[in-house]
Amino acid sequence: MIKPIGAAANAIPLIALNQSKETFFQLLRRSKTLLTHLKSFKYLGGAFGNLVDEHLKDPFLRNWVDLLCFLISGLSKDETNAAAMATLFDDWFKPDAYLEYPKGGSESIVKALLNGIYSFGGKLQLNSKVSQIIIRRNKAIGIELKNGEKIFADHIVSNADIWNTLDLIPKDISQKWRKEMSLTPKCKSFLHLHLGFNAEGLENIPLHSIWVDDWAKGITAERLSLIHISEPTRPRLRSYAVFWLKKKGGGGGGGGGGGG
Repeated sequence: MIKPIGAAANAIPLIALNQSKETFFQLLRRSKTLLTHLKSFKYLGGAFGNLVDEHLKDPFLRNWVDLLCFLISGLSKDETNAAAMATLFDDWFKPDAYLEYPKGGSESIVKALLNGIYSFGGKLQLNSKVSQIIIRRNKAIGIELKNGEKIFADHIVSNADIWNTLDLIPKDISQKWRKEMSLTPKCKSFLHLHLGFNAEGLENIPLHSIWVDDWAKGITAERLSLIHISEPTRPRLRSYAVFWLKKKGGGGGGGGGGGG
């Protein structure tokens, strides 16, 4: 069941489509390819949980898939997009599937992102805590840093969560919108802990391990850990692990800790 849905999702390379009137013509040019996937398209816009409920009855497998959805999207199977999970499963179970690591380690990803910013004339400013977003005539026009420096731009994008963003906006701005946003539900809390350690003598350690306190509870278990060795081939026998520790209770999304 998953294979045809995954193939249907892969038949529409969304990253290659422009968000303009040309999108329709791009899809039209692919019409012959898309026609073979018509029966599967109906599943792409729904939740992955619908497929799970229809085809999986075993309690452990249902909780396992629910956990995978949570690890990928931070949401349960009933809230995770079916197209995304179908694509993942389609690639995951191919006979020649393998896990890739960035050449040069995780640092190379950061450098690539920075190169993209710099190529468009962008600037990275570190150790610059924002104290407030400057609003004029109900429009964000800039930011003020904790040191008093003000930076103005045509567009202001906040990468903070909605609750911290509200604290940066003057209290007298858009009370109705502020009230609506403050009611945004919070997901369960979890913690990302990034560590560096000497891997000597640990050559046979599994790259990925998931530990669940109670599989009968699935993603609602009070203790859930994901141990991921993300760079086992790092020089000087030094590996980097990501320990994802989930705990029961309210709170925003997980934060990251630095490591070796």
